[in-house]
Amino acid sequence: MIYLLQKDELILKGVRPDKPEFSKLGASFKRIGVCLCGLAAKERKPLYSTDIHADPRCVLDGCRMAGVRSFAALPILEGDKILGVMGLASLKTFDFSGKSAFLEVLTQQVAVSLQNALLHEKLQSHAAELEKSLANIKVAQEALGESEKKYVYLFEHSQTINILLSTDGKIIDVNESAVNALGYRKSEITGKDAMEFIVQKDRERAAENLTKDFSGEYTPPIELSLIAKSGIHTFLFSGGHAPLFEKGRQVGILLSAADVTEHKKYEDALKESERKYSNLVEKGNDGIIIRLVAN
Repeated sequence: MIYLLQKDELILKGVRPDKPEFSKLGASFKRIGVCLCGLAAKERKPLYSTDIHADPRCVLDGCRMAGVRSFAALPILEGDKILGVMGLASLKTFDFSGKSAFLEVLTQQVAVSLQNALLHEKLQSHAAELEKSLANIKVAQEALGESEKKYVYLFEHSQTINILLSTDGKIIDVNESAVNALGYRKSEITGKDAMEFIVQKDRERAAENLTKDFSGEYTPPIELSLIAKSGIHTFLFSGGHAPLFEKGRQVGILLSAADVTEHKKYEDALKESERKYSNLVEKGNDGIIIRLVAN
């Protein structure tokens, strides 16, 4: 289930799978600090319960009435800003905390989808992005038994551009969306220094952000111009990052981005149109009257 923050309440936006037995799953809204989802939003950290029937933090009856036994509440964050909460429920006893690394990467993917909707298409694309997020949750629910294999699937087939970087700045892997956006074969991208794909004027800013990422600092969203096969493309990289560990040691980070080249073109065209209109009004010799006619 997905809750989004509106004012001071978490509003339920969707539940998957869409089955009659889950129609009463979760309250339509929750206050911050109340029940597991509300506490996860307040504390801005994942909370897990193997038995919500015995957990004093679980004070609302919706999930219990639906037969849920175990629950995970994961805050959807943009930096320190709470966007909402993703809830995963199990009818059988299940220790979600054992899958915490996988679930937290999944939550970041949901956050990226929501950020893209808010940044680029506002309310028009919000519903579509939310559906993608809910679809990812469905995949995750089916994948908990073999999380590593399913994580690879989510990474590879996500519509978000995903790039894995090693600690020395080399590209470990990219997904299909990155390959399609850049226009190169995957073999032409992996193993290369990431800076080779960034235009000269943006390399210093990119290097500063990567230094902060690898030191564990939060970095806000950043636009960078990348050298694609078809020319220069503008990528909007989401804030923050997901660390990649092997045997307890950090070996890289996951960066997520959206190709906003077309969006920038429309934005530049609008600015040029406004500039021409401004020049026409300010420098023209004739008077211009604008009349608004009400229906």
